[in-house]
Amino acid sequence: MFTNKINYTRLILFALLFLLQTGCRKSLVRSYYVRVRCEIPYSNTPIKGLRYTIKEYKVRSRPILSSKITPTGWELVAETDETGVVSSRFSRRRAEGLEFSGRYDFSHMQIPYNEWKTATFNPSFSLEDNHPIDLVVKILPLMNITFHFKNLNCTSSSDVFRHAIRNIDENEGLYSWPSPLSQNTPFQGCADYVYSGKAAAGRYVIKWEAERNGVFTSGIDTFLVSPETVNTVNMFW
Repeated sequence: MFTNKINYTRLILFALLFLLQTGCRKSLVRSYYVRVRCEIPYSNTPIKGLRYTIKEYKVRSRPILSSKITPTGWELVAETDETGVVSSRFSRRRAEGLEFSGRYDFSHMQIPYNEWKTATFNPSFSLEDNHPIDLVVKILPLMNITFHFKNLNCTSSSDVFRHAIRNIDENEGLYSWPSPLSQNTPFQGCADYVYSGKAAAGRYVIKWEAERNGVFTSGIDTFLVSPETVNTVNMFW
């Protein structure tokens, strides 16, 4: 009976030692996961060839509240495939002063447009231990867009038309409108105005106000402008 108690005690101690050693090993490793999706947002078209590089840096504190950041030489390079997605999972030794950051490289992208821009986003990203990150990079073709504003039912020079335009694919979530609505000189009277310029393709929202013979009307219209659809927007009132 006494021998069995000793064996049980040894077994418990062995199990505790194993758990402690396992926990220590885990604490010595940092795990990271990053997923990047690259696409043309208004058509959900995946973009192949967006590349990013994740580098490891050593941060050393210096006098007078400054620090010195130097690369350790370790890096990871990944690239989006035909689905426009790339995922990277890696582990590194836990050590004080080590940081990881990634930066995009657009030079290898396979996109059928000569000119394009990225929607608002941070060109670099940082990683934290055991904090997966999911990033979306939006690519918007640049194209010549023509806007035609015309008062079809002109009554007098007192007719007024005000408007503001947003590309929601370029500035997602920007729904604050200026007050007064038109920051530029409003169209007045029998307006028939055309202007063209280079801008990003995408889903546009236009908010407008018109006043004719003392009658006030307003509305919001949405439209898609892309190389595959139209590049002329007619706003007739």
